[in-house]
Order: sequence, then structure tokens, then C-alpha cells
Amino acid sequence: MAQRAGVPLGATTYYFSSLHDLREAAVCQLAEEVTVELTDLAEQVAAADGDPRVLARLLHDYLTDTAQVRADAALYSAASQHEDLRHIALRWVDGFVELASGWTDPATARAIVVFIDGASMHTTLTGTPIDLNTLERAFVALLRPESESA
Repeated sequence: MAQRAGVPLGATTYYFSSLHDLREAAVCQLAEEVTVELTDLAEQVAAADGDPRVLARLLHDYLTDTAQVRADAALYSAASQHEDLRHIALRWVDGFVELASGWTDPATARAIVVFIDGASMHTTLTGTPIDLNTLERAFVALLRPESESA
């Protein structure tokens, strides 16, 4: 792990007494970044009054950041294997549902989170982000289902 991070092994063993402690610190760092990103996301979506196209563009921008998508997938993977880290990874879900309450109901917000997580996993596995048009259609269907049938 130290080699992958580009730091001497001694640096990791000096600051972390176990691999679990190192993993927990990494997960906490990623979770803090998620909190900052959620604040930025909330401001942009609120300014657009919950416009599904804005949300689609923001997700597309995120999905094109391969390093970030992989880091978030690693966060989920670590949390799925270590129950004591799960609450840290779930900050994203809870934070998104809270911020989305300004422009949709909690059930729809959770559906959006599930879609975003699926889109992220799809991008992780394929190495290719979902195109903007597809994302826009999905968000319109989730946020404005009446316009799909019209």
C-alpha cells in the first residue's frame, strides 16, 4: 500500500499502527472530501432550482474524473468489507438526501442516490462515463415523471 501511495513504508508504520488504521484514515479523508463536494453541489443545484439538466451535467463532470470515481469506489469497497467504516461511506447518501430535500422528496432523493451510485459503478467497470443525454433523461424521469408521459 505504501508503494502504491508513493511513500516510504516507514512513514506509514510510523503514523499508523495497523493497516486498518491506515484504511480508516483514508476513508475519513475521502468522506471529508465528499462533504465539501456536497456543499458545492447543493449550491449549484439550488441556484438552478433543482433543474434535472444541471444535476445531469454535474454528475457527468464527476464521472469524467476517473481518479475521483475510482477513489469513491475504493471508499465503498472498504466500507462494504469493514462494517465499522460503513457509517463514514454513508455520509454521501445521507448528505445528498438532506440537500435534495430543498427540491424533491426524500424517496426521490434516495432514488437519485441509487442511480448516481449505479452510474459511478458503471463508469468504474467500463472506464467510460455515461453520456450527458442519457443522464439528463434519467434525471428528468426521476424528478419530473409527469413530463415523461406527456
